[in-house]
Amino acid sequence: MLEDTFANRLKKAMAMKNIKAVELSAKTGIAKSQISHWLSGTYKAKQDSLTTLAEFFDVDEVWLMGFNVPMKSEKKKYSQEEEKAILKDVLTRKGFLNENEEMTEEDFNKLIEFAKANKSFIMKDKQ
Repeated sequence: MLEDTFANRLKKAMAMKNIKAVELSAKTGIAKSQISHWLSGTYKAKQDSLTTLAEFFDVDEVWLMGFNVPMKSEKKKYSQEEEKAILKDVLTRKGFLNENEEMTEEDFNKLIEFAKANKSFIMKDKQ
């Protein structure tokens, strides 16, 4: 059940972290004007921005949207090494890597950047 507005929850998260809109913009890459629109209640964040904000503030996305759920996210947080191990496992199972191949940090970063740059092609039927 909705118990608060996105604008109010964003204000609460910012107050708890003692951060202003300018700082939030610099640390998340979200335009300050967009943050201002959210804080005034003119607009609500879209999913990608909501995810970015929830991760930055370490809160549940659903809480941030204004719903009556616990503030702290129940999602498991993975270390960078755990993320790499998971990605390597998936890439190996899908035939991208051989069992004994290793990917460097630079290789992983290139793969992620490639996927981001080609998201519209990869997700073409879903957008």
